[in-house]
Amino acid sequence: MLDKIITSCKYVTENSKSVKINEKKIDECINQIKEIKPKHWLSFSPYNLLELPVDTIINFLLVYEAIDFSFWGNPKWAIDTPNGKEDGSIALLYAILKYVREKNTTDFSNITRDEFRKILKGRELFNIIIKYFPNFKDERKYREKTIYFYKLAQLLTSDILHVRELKEFIKVDYSNLVGCADYKIPQVMRGLGILEYGEELSETIDNKKQIEENSEYEVEIRASMLVVIDLIKKKLKN
Repeated sequence: MLDKIITSCKYVTENSKSVKINEKKIDECINQIKEIKPKHWLSFSPYNLLELPVDTIINFLLVYEAIDFSFWGNPKWAIDTPNGKEDGSIALLYAILKYVREKNTTDFSNITRDEFRKILKGRELFNIIIKYFPNFKDERKYREKTIYFYKLAQLLTSDILHVRELKEFIKVDYSNLVGCADYKIPQVMRGLGILEYGEELSETIDNKKQIEENSEYEVEIRASMLVVIDLIKKKLKN
Protein backbone atom coordinates (compact mmCIF):
# COMPACT_ATOMS: atom_id res chain seq x y z
CA MET A 1 0.00 0.00 0.00
CA LEU A 2 2.86 2.40 0.74
CA ASP A 3 4.07 2.08 -2.86
CA LYS A 4 0.71 3.40 -4.03
CA ILE A 5 1.18 6.65 -2.15
CA ILE A 6 3.94 8.19 -4.28
CA THR A 7 2.61 6.67 -7.51
CA SER A 8 -0.80 8.22 -6.99
CA CYS A 9 0.67 11.52 -5.76
CA LYS A 10 2.86 11.81 -8.85
CA TYR A 11 -0.25 11.49 -10.97
CA VAL A 12 -1.64 14.51 -9.13
CA THR A 13 1.49 16.63 -9.62
CA GLU A 14 1.57 15.77 -13.31
CA ASN A 15 -1.97 17.11 -13.68
CA SER A 16 -2.04 19.80 -11.01
CA LYS A 17 -3.51 23.16 -11.99
CA SER A 18 -2.91 25.16 -8.81
CA VAL A 19 0.27 23.75 -7.23
CA LYS A 20 3.66 23.45 -8.88
CA ILE A 21 6.98 22.12 -7.58
CA ASN A 22 10.12 24.23 -8.00
CA GLU A 23 12.90 21.63 -8.06
CA LYS A 24 15.62 24.29 -8.09
CA LYS A 25 14.40 25.47 -4.70
CA ILE A 26 14.53 21.86 -3.47
CA ASP A 27 18.23 21.72 -4.34
CA GLU A 28 18.81 25.00 -2.50
CA CYS A 29 17.03 23.62 0.56
CA ILE A 30 19.03 20.38 0.48
CA ASN A 31 22.29 22.32 0.49
CA GLN A 32 21.14 23.98 3.70
CA ILE A 33 19.86 20.90 5.53
CA LYS A 34 22.07 18.02 4.38
CA GLU A 35 24.43 18.35 7.35
CA ILE A 36 21.61 18.55 9.90
CA LYS A 37 20.99 15.42 11.95
CA PRO A 38 17.35 15.68 13.01
CA LYS A 39 15.89 13.85 15.98
CA HIS A 40 12.44 12.37 16.27
CA TRP A 41 10.08 14.45 18.41
CA LEU A 42 9.80 11.63 20.95
CA SER A 43 13.53 12.01 21.62
CA PHE A 44 12.69 15.23 23.43
CA SER A 45 10.14 13.33 25.55
CA PRO A 46 7.54 16.08 25.88
CA TYR A 47 6.05 16.04 29.38
CA ASN A 48 8.12 12.94 30.21
CA LEU A 49 6.13 10.76 27.86
CA LEU A 50 8.94 8.23 27.55
CA GLU A 51 8.85 7.54 31.29
CA LEU A 52 5.72 5.45 30.70
CA PRO A 53 5.93 1.72 29.83
CA VAL A 54 6.16 0.90 26.13
CA ASP A 55 2.67 -0.63 25.91
CA THR A 56 1.16 2.41 27.64
CA ILE A 57 2.94 4.78 25.26
CA ILE A 58 1.74 2.85 22.23
CA ASN A 59 -1.87 2.81 23.47
CA PHE A 60 -1.57 6.51 24.21
CA LEU A 61 -0.24 7.26 20.72
CA LEU A 62 -3.06 5.26 19.14
CA VAL A 63 -5.58 7.56 20.80
CA TYR A 64 -3.58 10.77 20.45
CA GLU A 65 -2.90 10.37 16.74
CA ALA A 66 -6.34 9.05 15.89
CA ILE A 67 -8.21 12.15 17.04
CA ASP A 68 -9.76 14.26 14.31
CA PHE A 69 -8.87 17.59 15.89
CA SER A 70 -8.97 21.04 14.34
CA PHE A 71 -6.44 23.59 15.61
CA TRP A 72 -8.02 26.37 13.58
CA GLY A 73 -9.75 29.18 15.39
CA ASN A 74 -9.52 32.79 16.42
CA PRO A 75 -8.52 33.12 19.20
CA LYS A 76 -6.40 29.99 18.97
CA TRP A 77 -7.17 27.16 21.37
CA ALA A 78 -4.64 26.88 24.18
CA ILE A 79 -4.33 25.36 27.64
CA ASP A 80 -2.32 26.04 30.80
CA THR A 81 0.49 23.57 31.52
CA PRO A 82 3.48 23.47 33.92
CA ASN A 83 5.49 24.87 31.00
CA GLY A 84 3.10 27.77 30.50
CA LYS A 85 0.57 28.19 27.72
CA GLU A 86 0.59 25.48 25.06
CA ASP A 87 -1.40 25.23 21.84
CA GLY A 88 -1.70 22.93 18.86
CA SER A 89 -0.66 19.28 18.98
CA ILE A 90 1.54 19.67 22.08
CA ALA A 91 -1.42 21.05 24.03
CA LEU A 92 -3.51 18.08 22.88
CA LEU A 93 -0.71 15.71 23.90
CA TYR A 94 -0.47 17.27 27.36
CA ALA A 95 -4.24 17.16 27.92
CA ILE A 96 -4.55 13.48 27.04
CA LEU A 97 -1.34 12.52 28.86
CA LYS A 98 -2.63 14.25 31.99
CA TYR A 99 -5.78 12.14 31.82
CA VAL A 100 -3.75 8.95 31.34
CA ARG A 101 -1.64 9.68 34.41
CA GLU A 102 -4.50 10.79 36.63
CA LYS A 103 -6.73 7.84 35.73
CA ASN A 104 -3.83 5.39 35.32
CA THR A 105 -5.39 4.07 32.14
CA THR A 106 -5.28 4.33 28.38
CA ASP A 107 -8.74 2.85 28.02
CA PHE A 108 -10.90 5.51 26.37
CA SER A 109 -13.65 3.13 25.28
CA ASN A 110 -16.17 4.28 27.91
CA ILE A 111 -15.41 7.99 27.95
CA THR A 112 -18.23 10.27 26.89
CA ARG A 113 -17.97 13.15 24.45
CA ASP A 114 -18.60 15.65 27.27
CA GLU A 115 -15.89 14.08 29.42
CA PHE A 116 -13.45 14.30 26.55
CA ARG A 117 -14.36 17.93 25.97
CA LYS A 118 -13.61 18.56 29.65
CA ILE A 119 -10.18 16.97 29.27
CA LEU A 120 -9.42 19.29 26.36
CA LYS A 121 -10.90 22.42 27.93
CA GLY A 122 -8.57 25.35 27.36
CA ARG A 123 -8.67 29.05 28.06
CA GLU A 124 -11.05 29.72 25.14
CA LEU A 125 -14.35 28.34 23.94
CA PHE A 126 -13.98 26.19 20.85
CA ASN A 127 -15.89 23.78 18.68
CA ILE A 128 -14.39 20.35 18.24
CA ILE A 129 -15.54 17.04 16.83
CA ILE A 130 -14.04 14.01 18.49
CA LYS A 131 -14.04 10.70 16.75
CA TYR A 132 -13.09 7.94 19.15
CA PHE A 133 -12.52 5.35 16.47
CA PRO A 134 -11.58 7.25 13.35
CA ASN A 135 -10.92 5.62 10.05
CA PHE A 136 -7.24 5.60 9.17
CA LYS A 137 -8.17 5.13 5.53
CA ASP A 138 -6.93 8.46 4.18
CA GLU A 139 -7.85 8.45 0.50
CA ARG A 140 -9.13 11.04 -1.95
CA LYS A 141 -10.56 11.10 -5.46
CA TYR A 142 -8.80 13.22 -8.08
CA ARG A 143 -9.97 13.15 -11.68
CA GLU A 144 -11.62 9.78 -11.10
CA LYS A 145 -8.40 8.26 -9.68
CA THR A 146 -7.84 7.23 -6.07
CA ILE A 147 -5.06 9.13 -4.33
CA TYR A 148 -3.49 7.63 -1.21
CA PHE A 149 -2.12 9.65 1.70
CA TYR A 150 -2.51 7.62 4.92
CA LYS A 151 -1.10 10.42 7.03
CA LEU A 152 -2.16 9.15 10.47
CA ALA A 153 -1.33 5.52 9.73
CA GLN A 154 2.20 6.51 8.70
CA LEU A 155 2.60 8.81 11.68
CA LEU A 156 1.50 6.14 14.14
CA THR A 157 3.74 3.53 12.53
CA SER A 158 6.73 5.87 12.68
CA ASP A 159 6.12 6.79 16.31
CA ILE A 160 5.68 3.20 17.45
CA LEU A 161 8.94 2.22 15.76
CA HIS A 162 10.71 5.18 17.35
CA VAL A 163 9.32 4.28 20.79
CA ARG A 164 10.78 0.81 20.47
CA GLU A 165 14.06 2.25 19.27
CA LEU A 166 14.29 4.73 22.13
CA LYS A 167 12.94 2.54 24.91
CA GLU A 168 14.11 -0.94 23.92
CA PHE A 169 17.30 0.09 22.11
CA ILE A 170 16.57 -2.03 19.08
CA LYS A 171 17.28 -1.23 15.45
CA VAL A 172 14.15 -0.44 13.46
CA ASP A 173 13.54 0.35 9.82
CA TYR A 174 11.14 3.13 8.91
CA SER A 175 12.79 3.99 5.58
CA ASN A 176 9.78 2.71 3.63
CA LEU A 177 7.51 5.38 5.11
CA VAL A 178 6.80 8.33 2.85
CA GLY A 179 5.68 11.29 4.93
CA CYS A 180 2.76 12.93 6.69
CA ALA A 181 0.56 14.98 4.39
CA ASP A 182 -0.44 17.62 6.91
CA TYR A 183 -0.96 21.39 6.71
CA LYS A 184 2.21 22.69 8.39
CA ILE A 185 4.77 21.20 6.02
CA PRO A 186 3.24 22.82 2.90
CA GLN A 187 3.37 26.17 4.73
CA VAL A 188 7.12 25.75 5.14
CA MET A 189 7.60 24.50 1.59
CA ARG A 190 5.68 27.44 0.19
CA GLY A 191 7.72 29.84 2.32
CA LEU A 192 10.91 28.32 0.89
CA GLY A 193 9.59 28.64 -2.65
CA ILE A 194 9.47 24.89 -3.17
CA LEU A 195 5.72 24.86 -3.63
CA GLU A 196 4.24 27.54 -5.86
CA TYR A 197 0.51 28.24 -5.74
CA GLY A 198 -1.67 29.68 -8.47
CA GLU A 199 -3.26 33.09 -8.00
CA GLU A 200 -6.66 31.85 -6.82
CA LEU A 201 -5.21 29.34 -4.35
CA SER A 202 -2.71 31.91 -3.07
CA GLU A 203 -5.53 34.35 -2.41
CA THR A 204 -7.50 31.66 -0.59
CA ILE A 205 -4.54 30.74 1.63
CA ASP A 206 -3.41 34.30 2.28
CA ASN A 207 -6.92 35.28 3.35
CA LYS A 208 -7.07 32.29 5.70
CA LYS A 209 -10.07 30.76 4.00
CA GLN A 210 -10.59 27.12 4.80
CA ILE A 211 -9.94 24.69 1.96
CA GLU A 212 -12.65 22.07 1.63
CA GLU A 213 -11.79 18.46 2.33
CA ASN A 214 -11.45 16.39 -0.84
CA SER A 215 -11.23 19.51 -3.01
CA GLU A 216 -8.68 19.74 -5.82
CA TYR A 217 -6.79 22.32 -3.76
CA GLU A 218 -6.42 19.97 -0.81
CA VAL A 219 -5.38 17.00 -2.93
CA GLU A 220 -2.88 18.98 -4.99
CA ILE A 221 -1.24 20.52 -1.92
CA ARG A 222 -0.98 17.25 -0.01
CA ALA A 223 0.18 15.22 -3.00
CA SER A 224 2.79 17.79 -3.99
CA MET A 225 4.34 17.92 -0.54
CA LEU A 226 4.69 14.13 -0.47
CA VAL A 227 6.35 14.13 -3.89
CA VAL A 228 8.73 16.82 -2.63
CA ILE A 229 9.57 14.74 0.45
CA ASP A 230 10.28 11.76 -1.77
CA LEU A 231 12.50 13.90 -4.03
CA ILE A 232 14.44 15.22 -1.05
CA LYS A 233 14.89 11.70 0.28
CA LYS A 234 16.25 10.46 -3.07
CA LYS A 235 18.50 13.49 -3.58
CA LEU A 236 20.01 13.12 -0.09
CA LYS A 237 20.89 9.52 -0.89
CA ASN A 238 22.86 10.55 -4.01
